[in-house]
Amino acid sequence: MDKEFSDWLRVVDLEYQHDVLLRRWEGVEAISENPRLEDVVRLAGLFYGLGEDAEFRESFESAFKTADAAFPLKDNALEISALAGATIAHLIRVHSGDEISRIATLALVVPSIQNSNSLISIPDIVEFGWKHLEVESAQIRESSQGVLRPTKSPSLKQDLEGLKQTADSNAFNATAYTHIESMFSKLVSANSQASQNIRILESQFEMFREESDILWWLTGGVCAVKKALYENLPPKTAGFLVGHDLGMLVRRFPGPLGYGGLIDRAFSARIEGENVTVPSVVADLGNELQAALGSSVSSNPALPLCPFHMLVHGASSGGKQSDWAACLKGLFGVAPNRKFSLQFVAVQVYLETLLMRQFDFNLTRGA
Repeated sequence: MDKEFSDWLRVVDLEYQHDVLLRRWEGVEAISENPRLEDVVRLAGLFYGLGEDAEFRESFESAFKTADAAFPLKDNALEISALAGATIAHLIRVHSGDEISRIATLALVVPSIQNSNSLISIPDIVEFGWKHLEVESAQIRESSQGVLRPTKSPSLKQDLEGLKQTADSNAFNATAYTHIESMFSKLVSANSQASQNIRILESQFEMFREESDILWWLTGGVCAVKKALYENLPPKTAGFLVGHDLGMLVRRFPGPLGYGGLIDRAFSARIEGENVTVPSVVADLGNELQAALGSSVSSNPALPLCPFHMLVHGASSGGKQSDWAACLKGLFGVAPNRKFSLQFVAVQVYLETLLMRQFDFNLTRGA
């Protein structure tokens, strides 16, 4: 059982006897077995109360009902949220370093809108996600620093001569098998080292490509979407697209968390410090850009967890601004008229882009 489990539940006044606590944990472990990527997103939906899938919720409740026949199936929204959050945290732990952990971490932190979401049931679970994201991000470079070791060509001359002698004597005996086994052993050893070197080189090459692309992006200051300099774009549009473009450049997930400094340098001095509302940023993108960005994410499983892209999708559907902006307050606990810096907007868009890219096979693998 995760050490924080009981503390997290206590935050929302869920005090269990020890035997009940163990049964709740049994449910967490059952749900954590062989998770699918889409299920991780659905768990985050349960934690935040976003885009809930009725079928998934039923299977989620069933896991706890199986572990404890007394598990309540009515008026249990807070308990479901807490248990879903604890399950995500458990997945992050047990799958550390793999795709499940990366998606679970991003799915946990993105809807928090950098801790501005007032509807979070257990902030400590979100904080756990942020800390893990920082660790994973810091370790990206370390994972690419493996040592390349020389691969020696195996010497097979002695074994081949032994086989020839065996064949000449028409006695294919145990000696022949010894030579064959020796050759294969040498070949396997050489191939194993070569394969390890290839993996290290691939990792280093992907890191190099990412750093090269980001360096060019920083020095060039050109928006990939608009094919124009950021400094020539309307400030709010630049704020959104800086985050989008940086998120699309990342090849090693979960991406660098030093994005703040990168984004600051990507902005021109004339828009530093300007505070804006998110609906006004989305409105300033214009119909064409709204349509392009909205259609690119419309079928993404992670869209319900991405507040700023939800607004873009709503705007691209042609509704009134008051209608699509309302989801910011209703679903994410942020007033539509609340103002943020453009750097804040860019960072949020960056994180949302990273999360949604996890579901795009080609982009995720840097193709």
